[in-house]
Amino acid sequence: DGSSSESFQKAAKGETCVSSSFIDEATGECVISISSPVWKNGMSGSAVVGVVNVLVRQEAMLNTMVEDINISSRGDTYIIDKDGNTIADTDVARVTEKENIIENAKSDSRLKQLADIYSKVTAGETGFCRYPYEGVNMFVAYAPIQGTDNWSLLIEAPVSDFTQGVRKSILATVIIVVLSITTGTLFTIKLAKALSVPLTSIMDRLALFAEGDVSSPVPQIKTTTLELDNLKAAFVRTTEYTNEVITDIDNLLAEMSQGNFTVDSGVPEKYIGDYASILDAFKLLKSGLSESFENILKVSEQVSESSLMISSGAQSLAQGSTEQASSIQELSSSISEISQRINQNAEDSEKAKTLTTDAEQIMQSSTQDMKLALQAMDEISATSNDISKVIKAIDSIAFQTNILALNAAVEAARAGSAGKGFAVVADEVRNLSQKSAEAAKNTTALIENTIAAVEKGSQLVSKTGRGFNEVAIKSTEVEKLVEAISVQAQEQAAEVSQISAGIEQVASVVQMNSATSEESAAASEELSSQADLLKALVQQFKLDRSQKSE
Repeated sequence: DGSSSESFQKAAKGETCVSSSFIDEATGECVISISSPVWKNGMSGSAVVGVVNVLVRQEAMLNTMVEDINISSRGDTYIIDKDGNTIADTDVARVTEKENIIENAKSDSRLKQLADIYSKVTAGETGFCRYPYEGVNMFVAYAPIQGTDNWSLLIEAPVSDFTQGVRKSILATVIIVVLSITTGTLFTIKLAKALSVPLTSIMDRLALFAEGDVSSPVPQIKTTTLELDNLKAAFVRTTEYTNEVITDIDNLLAEMSQGNFTVDSGVPEKYIGDYASILDAFKLLKSGLSESFENILKVSEQVSESSLMISSGAQSLAQGSTEQASSIQELSSSISEISQRINQNAEDSEKAKTLTTDAEQIMQSSTQDMKLALQAMDEISATSNDISKVIKAIDSIAFQTNILALNAAVEAARAGSAGKGFAVVADEVRNLSQKSAEAAKNTTALIENTIAAVEKGSQLVSKTGRGFNEVAIKSTEVEKLVEAISVQAQEQAAEVSQISAGIEQVASVVQMNSATSEESAAASEELSSQADLLKALVQQFKLDRSQKSE
């Protein structure tokens, strides 16, 4: 493939170009590529529709050309490329070895001056100069060759072979050579045009072929070379084979489009070479589609059966969802009543807490009063003891007074009539002392009874106080329990509210499930209908059951 070469690219831009020599991989010979543009409709300067690329043996063209140029028996004519390689010379060895004076001068100092001349030549310059080589003065004339890949022609000869007139002859010869090269270039262009006319017709037909036209005949082309005849014959065969294959493929696909998957190729022998893979691919496609349609048929039957089962299940689910919705509604109503009761219990617990707090305060106040009463009884008991002491003193005084009254009565008796008045007083004093003693005795008894009653009352008050303390403690515990019950009632109320909200969500989900189930039932019925329709459509195809795709 030479489409990437520089000469090909230049020809694609409208320039006729000759490449440097290279080794042909097919023949192993040194060849030159001549590339020329193929103009649309054969009109030079129009659009380039193709490139003619001709390979020419270098020895047959260039070496023969330089052999015809001889200006001296000891002279030499040769052509070098843009890199300084010798590509044409009367000495074929210099060509096959790709002699390069510029590279050789790096190891041979005798070639330095000639290498400098070569540098000017590869730069595309035209000139005439003189240089010494191995003791011989040489003339060399050089000029670039137009229409090539920067080639240059060099003619050299010893100075001794020429006189002044000979120099003029050399100049004339150089001019003739240049004219010869120009003539050769024109001949090459003419040859390229001769090749481009039939190739243009072939390229036009190839363009139609590339656009899908395989039925139009290949135009009659007059050719002058065996290669073009072979190219035309190969293209005709390609067109005929392709036309037959495409016609057969068209028939096969037409049958398949009508649902016939049992059709086979009518010209299987035409599918040769790479075309064989097309027929193999068609067979795989046919068997694969047949198997796919069979699978679709089986799947459609399964889908139809499954959709009916899904529809039945969805209807049952919808009915169950409706019943669940009713049950959840009743449960929601019961939860609402429980919530109201719990809220009422929470309120009653709060009231009980308030009453318990008030009762505790009253009990604390009563306990304080009992303590004061107990303290008062203790004071009464202490006072009674003091009174008892006083009464004992009074009783003692009455006893002493009674003794004194007895003594006074005795003394009054002893005094006779003189002591009668004193005896009366003594008797009264004795009576008073007796009464005082009796009163003291009675008072003592009363005080003792009072003390006993006070002690008993004190014990009762103390016992009552302890009872009140226990009641106060129990009231505190009851208050804590009532408070805990109130907190729990509030928490239960909140939890019941959450449960109620959750039940409402569940009810919503159940209602949604019910609606979805009804929709699923309807969709399943529709799916069953579509599956039956798909089954009917697939049954319209004639399937090839003799082959299975891998």
